[in-house]
Amino acid sequence: MAKPRTCLHTDEERNVSKCGDCVICRTERQKRKRLEMDPELRKIKYKEYQNKYRQTEKGKAAIKRSDLNYKYGITEIPVTSCEICGDADSSLVVDHNHQTNAVRGFLCFRCNLGLGHFRDNQTLLWRAIQYLER
Repeated sequence: MAKPRTCLHTDEERNVSKCGDCVICRTERQKRKRLEMDPELRKIKYKEYQNKYRQTEKGKAAIKRSDLNYKYGITEIPVTSCEICGDADSSLVVDHNHQTNAVRGFLCFRCNLGLGHFRDNQTLLWRAIQYLER
């Protein structure tokens, strides 16, 4: 048996949920409940929600996209593997020129760290190659 209708919304507006509530009325009820809540408690609840979301895979991906867009103006990483070693299994990081901040490419963490240890100095890298060829 259906619940008695308590709202004045038309059937087109109602968009009735699975429990039979009018979605418009339920949304208004939730808004009133939030507004009646103590502002400090509301801030705490929102922070808890944010922290919980940021721990999920979807949240982590959103943070990464936001950082890439903010720092480099990139909305997504256009390659699927490291541009030096070709490793497709690891997550990629942005390699950039530290003087101009221009993006050079996308590398795995190890390759990016290796370049960093050589301070982006081609002479040092060349010496390292010569050393490995001994």
